[in-house]
Amino acid sequence: MIKEENKDSEMLMQITNYLYIPGKIKENRKFLVEIGTGYFAEYEGEKAMDYYDRKIKYTKESNERVKKEMDEKREFIGKVNVMLQKKVLDAQNEQIRTGGN
Repeated sequence: MIKEENKDSEMLMQITNYLYIPGKIKENRKFLVEIGTGYFAEYEGEKAMDYYDRKIKYTKESNERVKKEMDEKREFIGKVNVMLQKKVLDAQNEQIRTGGN
């Protein structure tokens, strides 16, 4: 939460990904929170912190789920590669056995 002595402090406000403009903190109990691409909602301090806590938890859970899926797919690809290598080796051995015809 912003401390009372931070009221009227100067800060940089993000307008776009690359553009910041100077601004001042006027109300230190309410915050604009980005809730989606270009959408903002006004929250009081504790509610804003709760919103970001939920967002952090959701992001961590999503990250863990995606990591698990990637590990499973990586394992599957490894098994496919082993099978392909075995088939190529079998085909080479067959060619050698039959004299290359």
